[in-house]
Amino acid sequence: EAHIDRDALWRLLVARGVLVHVAGGRDRPLLFHRDAVIEIKRMLRLAYPPPASFTVSEAKETVGSTHKYVVPLLEFLDGARFTRRSGDRRVLLSAGGE
Repeated sequence: EAHIDRDALWRLLVARGVLVHVAGGRDRPLLFHRDAVIEIKRMLRLAYPPPASFTVSEAKETVGSTHKYVVPLLEFLDGARFTRRSGDRRVLLSAGGE
């Protein structure tokens, strides 16, 4: 039976752009497939085109996920300058892009 080094595997997939390291450390990374991130961006873009803003709760409903995943993802998108947080609301920085 072959041993799979999970750390090495996820690092390789992140390096190749297949997975996106959204949050967490080496012991408990939060990873999303790149296509999921693209789809979530598309969903947010359609639901909240600028200058519309949205809350975490609205984003959870839009993407069909939970607080556990949506909050770190939105923080990642803030850092990537896809969204900007202002208080308890966020706005998309651009209607274009991926």
